[in-house]
Amino acid sequence: MKITHLKTNHIVNPLGFAIEKPTFSWIVEDTGDTVQTAAQILVSRDSDFQQVIFDSGKVDGPGIDSLAYRPPISLKPRTRYFWKVRVWGETESAESDPAWFETSKMDEDWQAEWLTPDCEDNQIHPIFYRYFDLPSRAVTARAYICGLGRRRILHSLLQCL
Repeated sequence: MKITHLKTNHIVNPLGFAIEKPTFSWIVEDTGDTVQTAAQILVSRDSDFQQVIFDSGKVDGPGIDSLAYRPPISLKPRTRYFWKVRVWGETESAESDPAWFETSKMDEDWQAEWLTPDCEDNQIHPIFYRYFDLPSRAVTARAYICGLGRRRILHSLLQCL
């Protein structure tokens, strides 16, 4: 028995999505069993599952659906979560490798400044950049970017549709 195709909201390891209530799904392969007799879902803040925030426990019968299981958890913004599933069949059982998903800024306010071009020519498509210093060496980083299109570019895209 093997558990594959772990997805969160129909996506493999989604990064930066506004996920308020995750929906997990998976596929059980390489088994002669025809019925899932029980399942268990674990959600953790770390890939080693030392900081488990949700454990469904072993749920018998169809209580955990492999097509769309929604754990009753609240998620924080800008946070990576790991999850895995254990499945029992009539004669076999298996545990999946961990999958993950990372939430976006969600309802947080933006604390940033808009970058604007120094030109009025609509034929020019500038490249925007800004240099900045970090207070210390980064171990990991994530940039949350929001952009508004220029009128000319938006007009060109609409003509192509």
